[in-house]
Amino acid sequence: MKKVIFVFLLLCSIPVFAHEQWMLSPLEILQLNKQPTPYIFHHFTQLNIIIMLSSLLFLFVWIFLGKKLFKHAFSELRLKISKKPVAIFFLSLLTGLMLLIATFDWIPIHPAHTTYSSYLLAPDLQLQHLPEWCKDLRWFQLAIALLLILGIGVRLSAMALIVLCFICLFLFGVPALAYLGFYLGIAMYLLFQTEASLLVLRVLTGLGFLYSAVMYKWLQPNLDLGILVKKHVELWGIDYVTFVFSMACVETVFAVLILTGIMIRPLSVILFGLFLFTGVLMGENPLIHLFIYGILITFMIKGGGKLKRIIG
Repeated sequence: MKKVIFVFLLLCSIPVFAHEQWMLSPLEILQLNKQPTPYIFHHFTQLNIIIMLSSLLFLFVWIFLGKKLFKHAFSELRLKISKKPVAIFFLSLLTGLMLLIATFDWIPIHPAHTTYSSYLLAPDLQLQHLPEWCKDLRWFQLAIALLLILGIGVRLSAMALIVLCFICLFLFGVPALAYLGFYLGIAMYLLFQTEASLLVLRVLTGLGFLYSAVMYKWLQPNLDLGILVKKHVELWGIDYVTFVFSMACVETVFAVLILTGIMIRPLSVILFGLFLFTGVLMGENPLIHLFIYGILITFMIKGGGKLKRIIG
């Protein structure tokens, strides 16, 4: 029974939180992407149909529970929690700490990082790969980080964070898209601090997870296969290909659930726990996900923003 629970947790956690480009070197990624993708990812089989139908069933059950059975559950408690003025504090603090870590590269991600090099927003957006004049951007990022940590000029720093996001998109191109949804959502909520901006944060977060699922799980499944092989993960009889396909389905379901906003508080608690579980299991430093923790804590406190409250 313990093995079943462990495999379930592993299945739920790796797909959402394992950043392939952080756990594999550029050379390993290149070599893995040259290999043909597994048959199960581009042909219908009895096995992958069962996995996809099971994922859809879980999705519909969650939506049904949220819409019918638990729609009004703990409504007074949820209202009381949402009035607590701490969501902005946690989101600002944790995002600022993440940017501070990025500025000084205090947490190298994989063995390929033999030297310290500042990065913008995320570890694979390395400043050392850019022209010399771009390296001064770390001080711009540091200023944003300090303002967010100290809680001084939060709205001003949020506007600066939006500028930084688009600078990253201009300098790094497609690789930056994996993080823009999260950081732009954070910046929009810190800037406006309204129900509408909370909805924007949730939608952009869901799109960020969905982008990760499509780009890395569905289109590049060999990367996760490589991680499992590299880490020698024991799955007690479950073959790696089947497991990776299941991971892709699970991450897609999580992304869709975030986008729907249904039972976002318990969903955020689950995701928060899975983040910590994965950090221990895969040997990642849990601090590298601080900005995601900030988003999830915000959802736990404030909910995910309701469209009917905005238009009503």
